[in-house]
Parts: sequence; structure tokens; C-alpha cells
Amino acid sequence: MKEAFDRLEKSATVMIELFPFLLYRLAVYGAVGLAILTYWALVLGLIWIGSAIAGVLGVVILLVALGVNWGLLALVRNYLLYVVNAGYIAVLTQVVAFGSLPAGVSQTKFAKDAVAGRFKEVSVLAAVDELVKGVVRAFNATLEGIASILPVPGLDQVVAIVNAVVRVAATNIDEVVLSLAFLRKEQNIWEVARDGVLLYAQNWKTVLTMAAALVVVEWALVVVCALVLLTLLGLPTWALFPPSWPLVKTMGLIVPLVLTYVIRLALIHPLVVTALLLTFHQCIKGQKIDPSWDAKLTEVSDRFRTLKERALGGGPAVSGA
Repeated sequence: MKEAFDRLEKSATVMIELFPFLLYRLAVYGAVGLAILTYWALVLGLIWIGSAIAGVLGVVILLVALGVNWGLLALVRNYLLYVVNAGYIAVLTQVVAFGSLPAGVSQTKFAKDAVAGRFKEVSVLAAVDELVKGVVRAFNATLEGIASILPVPGLDQVVAIVNAVVRVAATNIDEVVLSLAFLRKEQNIWEVARDGVLLYAQNWKTVLTMAAALVVVEWALVVVCALVLLTLLGLPTWALFPPSWPLVKTMGLIVPLVLTYVIRLALIHPLVVTALLLTFHQCIKGQKIDPSWDAKLTEVSDRFRTLKERALGGGPAVSGA
């Protein structure tokens, strides 16, 4: 855990250099957050009207609203926020690898050009990401379990919790593999993805242990952020407004939670990704691909075989498990 905090400290220094892009990222996520708040303000009004007509109608409206909210968030996350996150990784990779961006180019312009130049369409970016995630999941499933990283004899519940953390941590691996796409511009994007998952496999213990530690830190920061905002905004709203103002009191809870969501995606998660990317690139520096890992991944993952086919110019974009 100490190593994770040390890495986070270095990451904070790097992020200071990326402050202009972080402001841009915060503005984008802030706009999404504002849209969510507007949506729920309207929904609460409809629930209030529906409940006045018939109690069950208010419940139906709430359930429909939750489904629509999830669908809209998934749509925005899979396109707009997906590209913004890829842009951050592009800028971050450039700064980590070369110390700075090309002279006279803003961070936002560099990010847009890098993503557009490397991935002609969002669908290509999504296909690469989906394949990488699939390979990482398949590879992690072959590991001996968290006991090989952090042995805790006789404490099955603790091991189960830590295993759950590791499963969440593994979802961040695709982002650091993606960074290679911006670093190795001379390579075919599928070749880069193939090499990226192989390099992860060769260094899985260091990278996955760091990712797990960073997930714990991220969750802790999110909880602290939520508690602070609920204390500053939620409690005063509930204290100041009487029960006859239920919509305002409910918004007093929703606003802090949405702000926490925005802060997590715009500032906290980038800090974690930065720390993990620094770890990954430090591990793979000067390394060559070990053919034995190629054989192992070929054996355990259909998606890795698909990735290899794409690297050679054939095969479907996504298949298998």
C-alpha cells in the first residue's frame, strides 16, 4: 500500500502538468452531471404528480426513470466519455514517455488529434478495448487466486473480499494497455493491443497488485468525497426545509451523490489511471515479448487468438470469451 501512495504522489505531480486537460475533462463531466441533475429534477416532479394521482404510478415512474437513466449513462459513457478518457491517456502517455507535448500544441487539441489519428472511428476503439478486456479477464481467471499475491491463510472471507477488489482492479488494465497504442504509432493497432496484453501477462503480479491497491484508495477517496458533500449540502437541506418540501429534500441527497460521481470520473479516476500507467511503463521498459506467454494466452483465450488474427489482418473484431 505504501508503494501505491508513493505512486499516487508522483501521479499528482504529473497531473499538475495536465491541469488544462483536466479542466476540460471536468467541464465535460460537469455538463453530464448537470444533465443528470436536470433529468432527476424533472423525474421527481413527475413522481410527485403521479403519486398524487395514484401511489403505484409514482413507483412505476421511478422504476422507468432508473432504467432510462442507466441507458442514457451507458450511451454517454460508451461514446463521449469514452473518447475523453482515451484523449487523457494519449496526453498522459506523451508526457510520461517524452516529458512534454510538442511545442505550440494545446493539450485538448493533441488529445483530439491523437485519438482521431489512431482510431478512425469510436467503434474501432471500442473493439480494441473489448478484446483487451476479454483477454485480461481470461488470463486472470487462470491465476492461482489472490493467495499468490497476498497470502492470508485461514481467512477465507478476507481472501474473498480481496479477490473482489482484484476483479474490479482488472477493469483498469485495458486503459494502460491502450496507452501503448499512442506510444507505438508505427505499429498496427491490433499488434499493439496483442503486445500490450502479453506485456501485462509478463508483469501481472506487479501491475495487478498495484491496481488492487489503487482501487482501495479510489474507493476510500470516493467515500470521503461523498460524506463531505452530504455533510455540506445534504444535511443543511434536510435541516432547513420542512417535510412539505419533499422534492427539495430529495434533491439535497441527489446533488451530493451526482457531484461525487463527477469528481470521481473527472479527477479521482484519472489519478488512479496515472499511477497504474506509470507502474506499467516502468515494468515493461526494455522488455521483449516472451514467446511462452504468447503460447499460454493463445491456449486460454479465444479473444487473444482473435487479437492475433486481427494483428495479421484477418478475423472478426470481437469473438469468443
